[in-house]
Amino acid sequence: MTDAAISISTLLGADTPLSSDQLTCVVPCAQDGQNVQAPAAAFSIPCAGVAPPVPLGQFQTWIDQSTSPPTLRMYIERVWTALFTLGGDGALSACTALALPADPTAAPQIATKHYVDVRSGAIGSLIFRGTVDCSGAPDYPAANEGDVYIVGLPGKIGGASGVNVGTAAMLLCMADATASGTQADVGACWTIVQGHNPNLVQDPLSATDGSLALFNTGSGLQIESSGVTLDKSPAMAANSDQRVAAQSAVKQSLGGQPLGGDTPGQGNLLAWDARSASFRAVRGSGRNLLVNSSFDLWEEATSYNFGMSFDNVHVADFWNVGGMGSTGSWRSAKRVVGFSGSHFAIQLQRYPGTIDTNNIRLGQQFGHEESLFLPGKPLTLSFDVMVGANFSGRNVQAGLTFGTGIDEYLTLSQIRMGGNFFPTGSGSTLPNAQGENSLGQLYINTLNAQLPPHGSVARVVNQSLTIPTNWWPGPVTEAALVIDIGPFSGQAGADDSITITNVKLEVGHVATPYLRECPEEEYERCQRRYRKSFQRGVQPRVGVGLNTGEHRAPAVVAGTGTQSLGTVRFAPMRAVPTMWLYNPYPGDQTGFARDLTAGNCTFTAVQAITEKGFEIVAGGNAATAVGNTLGIHWVADARL
Repeated sequence: MTDAAISISTLLGADTPLSSDQLTCVVPCAQDGQNVQAPAAAFSIPCAGVAPPVPLGQFQTWIDQSTSPPTLRMYIERVWTALFTLGGDGALSACTALALPADPTAAPQIATKHYVDVRSGAIGSLIFRGTVDCSGAPDYPAANEGDVYIVGLPGKIGGASGVNVGTAAMLLCMADATASGTQADVGACWTIVQGHNPNLVQDPLSATDGSLALFNTGSGLQIESSGVTLDKSPAMAANSDQRVAAQSAVKQSLGGQPLGGDTPGQGNLLAWDARSASFRAVRGSGRNLLVNSSFDLWEEATSYNFGMSFDNVHVADFWNVGGMGSTGSWRSAKRVVGFSGSHFAIQLQRYPGTIDTNNIRLGQQFGHEESLFLPGKPLTLSFDVMVGANFSGRNVQAGLTFGTGIDEYLTLSQIRMGGNFFPTGSGSTLPNAQGENSLGQLYINTLNAQLPPHGSVARVVNQSLTIPTNWWPGPVTEAALVIDIGPFSGQAGADDSITITNVKLEVGHVATPYLRECPEEEYERCQRRYRKSFQRGVQPRVGVGLNTGEHRAPAVVAGTGTQSLGTVRFAPMRAVPTMWLYNPYPGDQTGFARDLTAGNCTFTAVQAITEKGFEIVAGGNAATAVGNTLGIHWVADARL
């Protein structure tokens, strides 16, 4: 390419600024290596004029001088569109509003002044506002979302009922325009990130070397010494409540064997012996010394009233109740549906409206032979219990009453003074009103705290008790278990009752699981004290009906002559029983035998009574013929 000199006047061919004639208004340029002239519009250089120029293409520009101030326009889609007005000082003003993003998200996007003015800060930013002294339990400060305060001194934030905070804890506001206030008022608007304060766990005021830590709720997160230390001695000789045995110490104290090992012997297990403070081998379940312990047998009746005399009342077989009350202050003992696996249970209740508050006592008396076995042995009592909705008994206690007589009458009903139940040589492990028993020892009652709330069941366990072998009046020859309930409080409600079942008295310091006895064997044991001809579960009474188990024999003498109905024999009873006779004929009210054909006998009696049987004799009536059947019901009662 060859350079050539170019004159500006030659190039323009017109005065500046450029005219509106874009065809004659030219500018210099180089094309294909040659210096040439071209219209100014080809380079998008605006042309000025009062009339629009001939458009050469899209996005061509033109300064419209027909407006005041002049307007910069662009040829877009066949229209000269106004973009800016030109001020005298060269300032450009947009002719139309610019469409900008409402919330810019990228750096090249333009933000409006309004957007910048209303933003409190960058999204997600935390703004440190200072420290707070929390030692005086101040309120939360007024704040906006993202404001952060650091706790300078530990204490509470949000007032006296606020949150415990330690030094360096961070308080973060989660909502704009949060007012100053207490935990209850504005606590939901704050998040607390607890800081680490080494003074709360390092060198506390009450620290003791080797002591286990104790959490002190009174001072927030303060950790103090508990006074309890780790004891690694296998002997554990300190015998202290302030020592915790190490695992190795426990294992060594058991001879290096695991606690559940089979070292004691096949079929045995380890149990804690409170008297010797060591583990002993015991049977899985100890023998129950009581008879009819779940109250399944009620051979005389199933409901009794008592409390109007000093006499005991026989209830379920082998069991007595007593409780002297004022006139009209009846109590009841009755058979109810059982629980905890038992068929039946006994329920003791004050009648609704009763104001008498004297105790109720439930007892089982041992015979002379059984009593000789008991002295000197630790005896543990346990039983299942429920209480009524209005139970008002202030105490439930249990113990052993004993004496030096033989099968004497056991007094349950009197208000006990010092445990005098037996007439001879009486003693008791039951406490008196001062909490002492007749052995002169303080009694710790453990049953009240074990009673369940109404509607639930608990198995209570009494402390082990021992009848002395050197009782000062002489050798102990009679004994009884007594459960003492009361005194009661106020007027009896609709259900001022307590229900008991599965009672177990066993030798040892440990209450082992209750096991149910074989029903037939239990029935035979009960017959040692009470036998009857009536069917099992039928209450003895006159006129119960024929074919109900009555004793029968054929008449061997006609008319009213005296004749034997034979001898009834059975396994030995506890003692020679008291005999009762009942006419079986329906509606009859006599105690005479019945000639099933001719009518009632003229008399009936028992003779030759021993602990193993008796003979029945009777006189027929005038119409009695030889061979007629005579029938009579009987009861043999040898209960204590």
